[in-house]
Amino acid sequence: MNSQTMITSLAQQCIDHYLTPEQVDFVLQKVDVNPLEIKKSAETRVYYTHIIRYLAPRKKLDEWLIGLEEEGFVFTKDWIGKIRGDDIPMHDTEQKPKKDPALAEAEEGLRILQMLKKKKGK
Repeated sequence: MNSQTMITSLAQQCIDHYLTPEQVDFVLQKVDVNPLEIKKSAETRVYYTHIIRYLAPRKKLDEWLIGLEEEGFVFTKDWIGKIRGDDIPMHDTEQKPKKDPALAEAEEGLRILQMLKKKKGK
């Protein structure tokens, strides 16, 4: 499952489980997030998407889900494990993770050694 699919699915489940924007804002405050920092939208699903994208890079998404669970929204329990295994980007576009420079250098060295071995074998 890609990150955009996860964001959309989580936002839809919030709606399907009758989570209101007021309840969402209340739990945001419980996890020390000011709801005014998140872009509002007339469409609930879009607002929930903004929340998810705001919380994910700040490592607050799991806290928010736990807070919702404590308020009686048990559907969030399944999501906590899912989001801990996947990074959800804050932008619509998928971003490749940055490669460790030392690892990139080691891989390049290995590639060169393999090329040299092939040339020696000829």
